[in-house]
Amino acid sequence: MVRGARMMDSVRTDQIDRARARLRDLARSAQDSSGYRRGVLEVIETLVPWDGAVFVEFDPASHLATAATCVDLDADQCATAFDIELGARDSDGYEQMADAGTAVATLSRRLGDQRGHSARYRELYQPFGLHDELRAVAQSAGSCWGGLSLAREPGRDFTDDDAAAIGAIQGVIAEGLRAMLVRGAVTQPPPTGPAVIILGPDGAVESGTDQALALLARPDQSEPAAFAPAVHAVAARVRASSTGIARARLRGADGTWLVLHAAPLRTDGPGRVVVTIEPARPPEIVTIVAAVIGLSPRETEVLEHLLAGRTSVEIARKLFLSPHTVNDHVRHIFEKTGVHTRQELMTWLFFSHYVDRLNTEPS
Repeated sequence: MVRGARMMDSVRTDQIDRARARLRDLARSAQDSSGYRRGVLEVIETLVPWDGAVFVEFDPASHLATAATCVDLDADQCATAFDIELGARDSDGYEQMADAGTAVATLSRRLGDQRGHSARYRELYQPFGLHDELRAVAQSAGSCWGGLSLAREPGRDFTDDDAAAIGAIQGVIAEGLRAMLVRGAVTQPPPTGPAVIILGPDGAVESGTDQALALLARPDQSEPAAFAPAVHAVAARVRASSTGIARARLRGADGTWLVLHAAPLRTDGPGRVVVTIEPARPPEIVTIVAAVIGLSPRETEVLEHLLAGRTSVEIARKLFLSPHTVNDHVRHIFEKTGVHTRQELMTWLFFSHYVDRLNTEPS
């Protein structure tokens, strides 16, 4: 029996290793974020079979959704999944898992025969003949880059082995999401004019500019409209927030960084939210660029001060560090961005994240 168990362990290890290799190849070859998400789900299905799946990308700073793919789930199921997640109606949402350091969880293991206590089970899975869920968060370099939910029909609950297999590849998936963010996370072109959307208390779009409504058009039933997850995510965060503001960032197909701002609309009753989509200014993308290139929290702080034109002595004074320590952080930033001077750093940021905007502006 021991020998047989060891052989099974060896087979599973080989399967995981092959899946990790395929995921790394996919991160290099995928043309866009949507293609990467679909490819990841195909790889996972060979390792941990499923009957329905949702794969969501996050802004790593805010944990708000910026893009998503649903497979073998219809439009109503996708909408229900987002409604439950964004409304934080279950205690094991992606954000809660990331905050708790929980990489993988299954509904059957968490609730057993009491899974009816889960809003996802009651409203998303049971009505459509699904019985168990495995969900995972994709984490790398101290940031959470995505969330994954797999569902199965009755009689095929996810096992501890399934959870362990997903746990073994979630970091590779996160690295791929990080790489795709550099290339451009959204395949739909960014707005070329004012993009303003008004959402009602139930999350439905009440009105918006032509530019905004075009961004919410849905060309593919397996994909929410390119900007829809981010729009509904920031709106849901506003409704749940005491500060009444929310922000998410994503990258357009032309490389332009965009920022979505949401705030409550104080007229005509509570619950209405206005969302704007516009090109991001440099300070608004520092933290996400820092996450993409793997800067530590302290290195990110130093980068913000460098971009503000401060000297090492000034930065040291601001952060209560020695100039020597600041210079060490600067050296690490240079190494991670492939530059040698502060001027080269500014040039790198400009050409990597803003030149596309200049190239696409009308003359």
